[in-house]
Amino acid sequence: MRKYKFILIGVLLFLLAGGVVLAAGDNYDIGRWVTSSGGGERGSEHYTGVGVIGQPGAGRSESENFTFEAGFLTVSLVTGTENATLQGHVTFVGRGSAPDPKWIEPFVVKGFVLGSEVWSQTATTDNNGVFTITGLSPGIYDIGIKNWTCLSEVNTSVTLTAGETTVVDFGTTREGDIDNNDWVYLGDLSAFCTAWNTKPGDGFWNANADLDRNEWVYLGDLSLFCTNWNQKGDLAP
Repeated sequence: MRKYKFILIGVLLFLLAGGVVLAAGDNYDIGRWVTSSGGGERGSEHYTGVGVIGQPGAGRSESENFTFEAGFLTVSLVTGTENATLQGHVTFVGRGSAPDPKWIEPFVVKGFVLGSEVWSQTATTDNNGVFTITGLSPGIYDIGIKNWTCLSEVNTSVTLTAGETTVVDFGTTREGDIDNNDWVYLGDLSAFCTAWNTKPGDGFWNANADLDRNEWVYLGDLSLFCTNWNQKGDLAP
């Protein structure tokens, strides 16, 4: 009983100082993590129980998102969202001018810190070659993209800012990676020759060899393939 009495007194003192009692399981954006009865790691953590918002003190200055653990967590309340948004721009050769349906393509988008992958998302460009990814953690990343027939491209030291949209131009895709191993080489050459001069429905048709997306593996695809011969993607081992 004495333990709960002290807890109740502590809650009342925090409330008198302008604090707010949090409901169990609620999510809050916070600015400074000062103390916590159970600790926790930087980033999105999932705690349950009751916490108290009081005055900020010394501690981490980054915005972080927590569901509070039982006990007292003293933080400063931050308005708005802490997530960042990435808008990527990609240009395609041999597919006409945007807007064009042939510019709609799926990409794997990855974020790296000091060479280590820290997040991975999938995104599809619109008919202007633009994709958007929301809900990313703010920070500075090297960001790479990879499509099923193009080589990977990386933009380094991209800053994603909380509550803002960062626009990144990944440039023009390098087509020809038919076997999707991030290197335009012998395996791709074999697949391309096999699919040469075919259309959908033909016995040797291979959509991966249709680099210009016109449903015919022919001269336009040959030009793209030869241009990027023996090149590797930025993320290739």
